[in-house]
Amino acid sequence: PVAMLLGSILGACFYDSISHYYYAQFWGDIFVGSLIFIGTFMIAYRGGNPSESKIATFAGFCAFIVAAIPTSGRGCPLEEFSGRALADFQRLNQAEFVTVVPASTDNSHFELFANASTYHFIAAAILFAVLAYYSFFVFTRMKPDQYDDTQQPNIVKRNRNRIYIISGTLIVISITALGLNALIGFSFWNSYNLTFWFEALALWAFGFSWMVKGRWFFGLDLMDTEDRRDQVLS
Repeated sequence: PVAMLLGSILGACFYDSISHYYYAQFWGDIFVGSLIFIGTFMIAYRGGNPSESKIATFAGFCAFIVAAIPTSGRGCPLEEFSGRALADFQRLNQAEFVTVVPASTDNSHFELFANASTYHFIAAAILFAVLAYYSFFVFTRMKPDQYDDTQQPNIVKRNRNRIYIISGTLIVISITALGLNALIGFSFWNSYNLTFWFEALALWAFGFSWMVKGRWFFGLDLMDTEDRRDQVLS
């Protein structure tokens, strides 16, 4: 999301969704490359058990689908903007070799094939759902050394689990909002680029929970150290 916002600041259109940046010059390459990186990482990732690894691999292939099958529609509210389209070329005559067929009103030049956006949406929904699953059930899993003397989760694990659950809840809220808009089609939705912001919210929520899981925030560990010291002193 940050890279796409940077693209908008530097001249690209502020598209309705992160997925629509596929059609942005240069920034579309960053979008696709990032998804390929995420997909490759998910496939290479090995969790704590075989089922967890299979879920990650499935999510990785979903990321590939999101990258390879773009969403449809121009996604840019501007009448004139620089971007990329899936244009058709036709031979006119021997003098003029080809001409670009003007885009039709149904945005067919922003669609890879019929119903491509449906496959894109389903793959993206599954990918987000897997991220929520990890936040709710994988990151919150207990290990023997994470229990205190009363066989309850220690203070660090409790604090981390709160963050994981909040992150998972934000992802679910984002998925729900995006799904409702897909079904109902709110008139105000694109005026505020809400698809972009809900997608960004889900990605940032998972990214933060992943950083917590990766022990980026040592303050949580210090809290556990202080708690253990207080127990010893008491």
